[in-house]
Amino acid sequence: MPPDTSRQPLRGIALKLASVAVFTAMAFAMLLWLRARPVGRRRGVALSAGGFLLAAIMVALSLNTYYHAPDRGAGDDYLALVAALRRQEHPNDVLLVSNHMYMGFFMNYNKARMKWYCLLSKQEEPSPEEVALLARLVNRHPRIWLAIDRVPALGLPRPPEMWLSERAYPVAEQAFSEYCRLCLYVTTDLPDPNTPQQPLWRDLGHGIRLLGYDIHTDREGQEIMAGDTLRFSLLWEASSTPDGDYVVFVQVLDEGNQIMWQSDRRPAAGFRPTPTWLPGNRIRDNYGLIVPAEWPAGRYRIIAGMYDPQTGARLPTADLAGKPAGDSVTLGEPLVLTAHQTSGAGSALDTVQP
Repeated sequence: MPPDTSRQPLRGIALKLASVAVFTAMAFAMLLWLRARPVGRRRGVALSAGGFLLAAIMVALSLNTYYHAPDRGAGDDYLALVAALRRQEHPNDVLLVSNHMYMGFFMNYNKARMKWYCLLSKQEEPSPEEVALLARLVNRHPRIWLAIDRVPALGLPRPPEMWLSERAYPVAEQAFSEYCRLCLYVTTDLPDPNTPQQPLWRDLGHGIRLLGYDIHTDREGQEIMAGDTLRFSLLWEASSTPDGDYVVFVQVLDEGNQIMWQSDRRPAAGFRPTPTWLPGNRIRDNYGLIVPAEWPAGRYRIIAGMYDPQTGARLPTADLAGKPAGDSVTLGEPLVLTAHQTSGAGSALDTVQP
């Protein structure tokens, strides 16, 4: 199982501290040797002061060299990431670091109080040990932060991000550089992988069906407030091998049908594009949204569907009887934003827009 690096010391730290201790001991040994020789009082005081000053300088230089070493990854991007973590953490949050090469950096610079773990695998799929750890954290923590050293455009494996995106709700992310990104997942009201909360059979043609959806808010009924987390999930099924590479759109519309929030991406945060589907596959496609503080009070509805990215044309849907049902589906009843919270509204991270 990947180590809990918030408690495990690094071998490199021990070696650095041992080096400091050796140099310090040598400096004090020299002082003792000099004091054992017959010297005048003034000269002895001067030698003692010089020795202490030399030892202090050596310790300071050694610690400074370690603290700012390039292999600690202390770039502006990761410094901004840990600052964002410190500002945005909630009680019982947990952090996952996707690259063990940054263990030393997070031990030095991460000031957030949450527990954190470092993952070791760089394969296409998470290792069995990582899957066990991820499953345990999802069951124990309502929010999971993922510090990842890869952006989607690089085309490199992102096993923990793939696992979390298919099971939890990605609600926010921010890229600080090409090799530094912070993602936030919410784990409450996780959807069943094969059964929708709200069945809704829609055939989009091209080998694609929408079996239904799940939708959850932080409050009873349809009321929402700024700072609340909306969680919704689509359950797709391949009726046959899809004939194209289609994009899912999800939109939050106000009473005037103005788009207040929008996501356009391939299913499952891009990890399950339609050309990879096989007949009978069911694909969970999860979304999350922290209600922005600037949204005015009113009624909001969520719609979803698919379109062809080559033409921009939406895929028309049909119901179980084959009757045309429009080019989008509405998820649940309209949500009612009634008031604004006085604190904790919104997020410093960007809304997820893959």
